[in-house]
Amino acid sequence: MALTKEFDRLLEQVMERRTDAMRRIVIPTRGAPKKMNKRVRDGLRARLLDSASEILVREKAWTEFQELATHRQLRHIAGYGIRGRFDNLYSWARKSLRGHVIYSFWKGKSCLYVGKGNSYKRLIAYKNSNYLMVADSLEAWQVRSPSKLASAECLAVHFFRPRLNENKPAKVKWGKKCPVCRRHDELKEDLDSLLRLKA
Repeated sequence: MALTKEFDRLLEQVMERRTDAMRRIVIPTRGAPKKMNKRVRDGLRARLLDSASEILVREKAWTEFQELATHRQLRHIAGYGIRGRFDNLYSWARKSLRGHVIYSFWKGKSCLYVGKGNSYKRLIAYKNSNYLMVADSLEAWQVRSPSKLASAECLAVHFFRPRLNENKPAKVKWGKKCPVCRRHDELKEDLDSLLRLKA
């Protein structure tokens, strides 16, 4: 509720600044006019998009992710040294994971990294990775179809907020766009139109 109130408050600020000059033509008002210059506009736009993202992630990301990803598996990462930890994890993955997967490395309640793969074999990339020494568990989900893999990964990144994902999840031209990103992009277009400065 607090997030939606914040979004409404920011939107009201935008409308108030956007219509201040028009209001003053009809209704004389004391005090300095509320400016809508580039700096003010960009600040309001950034705050509105951040606020909207928080709402979309909280209300949509997990629900949408659960529709795409099933058969959650959780594995404690154990073993002596990086090689032993990898061998134990990979042996478990070979027996337990089927089809396209989304996986995440965790240290306690903190998500370190989210990735995707067409099969459990994607984990070979982490054979010598520091994640195996830092993380204490791996969480994995099976994704219903390859076209939904990128979307599921993006939703997981939105929801889990991994500390070490440097880039946005890669998109594939035949894949489905993440529903949170799609709504965010729609809002961005509307805001750009609403906040366009006069020529």
